Amino acid sequence: MVQLFKNIFWDVSLLYKNFFHWNISKVLILVYWFLIGVMFQLPFAIITLATIYFWKIDLDVILEKIEFWIASSKTLNDALIYILFLLSEHIILYTSIFLQVSVFYITLLYSKILFNKLYLKYIKWKKIKYFKGCSFTKKEIFLWTIFVLFIPIIWLYFFLKKMFWENEKNVLKFIQISFWNMLYLCIPIMTFLIPFTILFLSVWNTEQINILLSDSAINYFTILSFTFFVIAIVLFIYISMRIYFSYVIFADDKKYPKNEKAIFYIKESIQLTKGWKKIGKLLSVIMVFSIILFPIYEIIHTHLEIKQGNILNYSDYRNASEEQRKKLLEDDQYDYRSLMLEYETIDNKTLNDTLRWYEIYIMLLNIFYFFVLYKVIEMSLVSFYKRELVKKNVSN
Repeated sequence: MVQLFKNIFWDVSLLYKNFFHWNISKVLILVYWFLIGVMFQLPFAIITLATIYFWKIDLDVILEKIEFWIASSKTLNDALIYILFLLSEHIILYTSIFLQVSVFYITLLYSKILFNKLYLKYIKWKKIKYFKGCSFTKKEIFLWTIFVLFIPIIWLYFFLKKMFWENEKNVLKFIQISFWNMLYLCIPIMTFLIPFTILFLSVWNTEQINILLSDSAINYFTILSFTFFVIAIVLFIYISMRIYFSYVIFADDKKYPKNEKAIFYIKESIQLTKGWKKIGKLLSVIMVFSIILFPIYEIIHTHLEIKQGNILNYSDYRNASEEQRKKLLEDDQYDYRSLMLEYETIDNKTLNDTLRWYEIYIMLLNIFYFFVLYKVIEMSLVSFYKRELVKKNVSN
């Protein structure tokens, strides 16, 4: 175990030995796939905008309806009826928005494969060329841009087929792997939803359920619901760890041929992580690196955000009228009296300057996180895969 951690720390140090290459690659991969994701969801965005325009849908009215329904819902039954009514009222709009988000997310998720390829190269003491391994050439991006600007949506299928061309199998197989992963993750979700639904229906009376949920005393409904939820969370974490390496295996094209079916990569990940000993080691790696990397950042970030929030709240209080100040003092959300003691003697210019400095500190801290800490956990997991799961010796 000690040797394993030494090897993983050594591999993680390779990120900092290749600091500039790593960060330039990081920026290029994320920006590239963000833009591709934006372009891929454009047809659905056009449908969304067309639906809003031609059906004259007022989004403010929809939000007002949601707020009204939430406020006026006295029972769970009422809330469910309102939600179903809202969905049925503009089904095309919500379907289009759902497809937009799904396409964008899955496209952006493909960057995971490129990061895994990058880290596998580092472990072999090699560097991947910038843009090498990205799915589309400049010509293909140009074709997509022309399509978005000038070609009717009806030709979407033909242009997508043209764009994928040589990389069609890789990208489509990645999408298939993603869907298989989602199906596996539905297991813990159903583990909670099915028993909870049965429990919910056994009570049947929604008013009684509201009483049970609002009752401060512990009762059978809350105990069983919490138990189902905890079991589902544990199962979700367990399955996530078992299937996580499907993307790493897919990226490891030197060890695994690309002619395998999508389900093979999930099964191989499950096979490689077989045994509680490996799961225990994997959990240890995640916990150790999380404890090393994130607590100090989170503490500083939270402290700066609290200070920034305090100044903003006090500024609102200072600029409010007497009547508004009385209402704010009656509000228990913020301790305005403590803020008055802290900032009362500070003039507006100094207060605004302090606020700007906090904004700068937070921005610098986020930049530090992106260039120094972001994606380090992924490298530790790729290292765990190479050092522990496939047992492939890598010379230091």
